[in-house]
Amino acid sequence: MWGNCSARQRGQMVWKPVGNTCLKRNLLYVRVHKTGSSTVSGVMRRIAARHGLYGVEEKIEVRGPWPNQTFGPLRMARGWAAKQMFEPLLLADHAEARYQDDFIRLMRLRCRALRVTFVREPVERALSGIFYWQVSRKGRPP
Repeated sequence: MWGNCSARQRGQMVWKPVGNTCLKRNLLYVRVHKTGSSTVSGVMRRIAARHGLYGVEEKIEVRGPWPNQTFGPLRMARGWAAKQMFEPLLLADHAEARYQDDFIRLMRLRCRALRVTFVREPVERALSGIFYWQVSRKGRPP
């Protein structure tokens, strides 16, 4: 899981690894709605920055086939980002695991993956969802 930092890990322009030991696995954050996922995504980026992973600043988008959204890996596989990308990498967007699996296959990733998720007490999660969608978004009284 850990090893000496590669030249590409040490040579990143903005985020340099702390020390000589870097993470040697792809780090995949699997989102669970209403569990603090945006905050956890930020924490994952911080971990990746300290341990030499690609994808801290160059956000790798992996989205599902929802209306008005493109499937990020298809764009990446054909574009500039695919040539610049190296492993290990961080996927910390809001993609579901099934779309991350498609990305891994499409991009032919070689490093093993470590999936990380975050859970929340079910009643608190449900109340958070109600307040977010009904009160905050639709302006209904609590």
